Amino acid sequence: MSSTDSNNIDYNSARIVFFDGVCNICNAFIDYLMRNSKNNDLKIASLQSEFANQFLSKEQLKLGYETFIYYDGSSFSTASKAVFQVSKELNGFLPKFIRLFRALPRFLTDKVYYLVAKNRYFLAGKRSTCRIPNKDELARFIT
Repeated sequence: MSSTDSNNIDYNSARIVFFDGVCNICNAFIDYLMRNSKNNDLKIASLQSEFANQFLSKEQLKLGYETFIYYDGSSFSTASKAVFQVSKELNGFLPKFIRLFRALPRFLTDKVYYLVAKNRYFLAGKRSTCRIPNKDELARFIT
């Protein structure tokens, strides 16, 4: 991506977190991200949004809602790698705990990631609609 859209997002430098907007686990992680982001410059988009559909399809990423995606301005990370990448952007205990698992082989961390992702609605439930950002969060969400 080498353009800027109507939301004034420069895709050469934007860092975007894509998440399942109805998943309670994903929303809890986004809540944590909103409170503990080091620089407050990560952009956030629901995988169910029109923006995500257009952006990811342009990049030929057609992934299901079970995949957490991180775009760093030039490349994409998915599943456990995306979680590890985003955790570098956060303060607090949770990212330190997550980083402990980086030493494990990716096939193992992805296996655990997809096990949780497959059962996420059973484990924590889901919302009937996608998350709607409040006025304080609006600047960080791409809608």
